[in-house]
Amino acid sequence: AQVLNDLETGEFKLKETVKNLFIVGVGDSVMLGAANTLYAYFPNSYIDAQISRTAWVVNEILLNLKYRNMLGNVVVLNLGANGDCADWCKREIMNTLEGKKVFWINTTNDIYVNNNLVSFASNYNNLYIIDWYTISRGHYDYFFADGIHLTETGKQAYTSAIYEAIYKVYLDEYNKKRQDIINEYEEKQKTKISFYGNDILLNAFEYIQPEFEEAKFNIKKELSFDILKQELKTAKESDLLTYKIVFAFDSSISLSLDEYKELI
Repeated sequence: AQVLNDLETGEFKLKETVKNLFIVGVGDSVMLGAANTLYAYFPNSYIDAQISRTAWVVNEILLNLKYRNMLGNVVVLNLGANGDCADWCKREIMNTLEGKKVFWINTTNDIYVNNNLVSFASNYNNLYIIDWYTISRGHYDYFFADGIHLTETGKQAYTSAIYEAIYKVYLDEYNKKRQDIINEYEEKQKTKISFYGNDILLNAFEYIQPEFEEAKFNIKKELSFDILKQELKTAKESDLLTYKIVFAFDSSISLSLDEYKELI
């Protein structure tokens, strides 16, 4: 419960956390044009963008940043508007960015480049495509006449698309952690056993307990149907009822078939 609560607290702060991440952006003139908007949205970011840049030259830039210890956990790439590069070129980039979360923005002017990027990204679980082509489609107010470079409105939408993509990945990680914790807890619960009984269980306790060291033993000398029913109800309401339950009591407790069914 404490771990889940910590995750809830972290998720509550996640929107601000993402904005304050150290994000490195490497791109072409599209990213260059939006640099001031990106810096305003992500104040801890570092942008390296240049007119007419292609992916062919990017690995050297990334290696230089890596050598200077200037690569954060999140790297955003905006490349492709000036042409594609071969898969081996992209592999070099991803090798340099191993262990990083890489967000690659696709183009609005080259479906061929976009399709190649989708195919390439399927080989990497740390590479996320920001589908700027689909997000911006039909929004003519985002672009100048060339359909590539951004107006002020476009810069805001472009930056927001980057933020939403990064936020979603971190949110998915939180949800996965949460579900993994719940699944682990439930699997552990399935192995637990509770014993309910009277004198006969007490007399056998020293023989049974060593074989079931983590089991719960609920022993009452004066045990009845009503007491047993109430104990089971209380355990269930408190989420303390185990998956496996053993009844061990002698004939001093006389239960009818209907009472057995009610307990079950």
